[in-house]
Amino acid sequence: MDPRLVEAALNGNSMELQRLHGADSLLLERDSLYPETVLHIAAMGGQTEFVRELLKLIKPDFATKLDKDGFSAIHIAFAKGYVEIVRELLIFSRELARLKSRDGRTSLHCAAVTGRVQVIKELHGFFPDCIGEVTLRGDTALHIAVKYNQFEAFEAMFDIVKQLNMEEIMSAGDEDGNTVLHLAVARKQTQTMKLLLDGDGSHHEAVGVNMTNRSGFTALDVSDVIQQMVGEPTDFMLRDLLLRAGALRA
Repeated sequence: MDPRLVEAALNGNSMELQRLHGADSLLLERDSLYPETVLHIAAMGGQTEFVRELLKLIKPDFATKLDKDGFSAIHIAFAKGYVEIVRELLIFSRELARLKSRDGRTSLHCAAVTGRVQVIKELHGFFPDCIGEVTLRGDTALHIAVKYNQFEAFEAMFDIVKQLNMEEIMSAGDEDGNTVLHLAVARKQTQTMKLLLDGDGSHHEAVGVNMTNRSGFTALDVSDVIQQMVGEPTDFMLRDLLLRAGALRA
């Protein structure tokens, strides 16, 4: 990669980008031959204006390039929470919302890992149904939010799921058959469990209160195992939440 282009991206120097491109119209085409492009660098650094100008000069497939870690620029922007860059990329190509990393993550999965609520809401306006996309391990973005203990991100996506009447996603299992409820119980995530189980019970079936994972355990079975192993006071409260929601053993 041309070091002048790298420096311009790192510094957010849009004028230098235009000058370099004007002097050599094939510069960006050559840059696209590398796994990590100047777009990755600018996205990582939060250089919004540079990204905006760069998108005027590149072809659509330039933005789909995966770096050595298997991520595109939009995955990086989501993980970092750069709302304006996310918006510019989605305006450039709405299909980037569905672009998957090498391990099958969409940008929404990346936002769930780091708890970037604002970019989650931004994506909702472009491609709401991408919330159902899964990784190679069967994780929805909801699974990821629970696994990385990102409650606010989970709550934002939970609200989106309800708005779209896509509650069936809540009972989806990962590669081990675990629903988000199985995971929340195993991790003793009280807020997540209350969100899933409180209320009038209208979405309890969608949550899959009594679904079994690949080990044959329901969420209540998981709770029982944890209580036997640790037996902390909060375990009884979590178990009570499950029982009031109609949870049963397998």
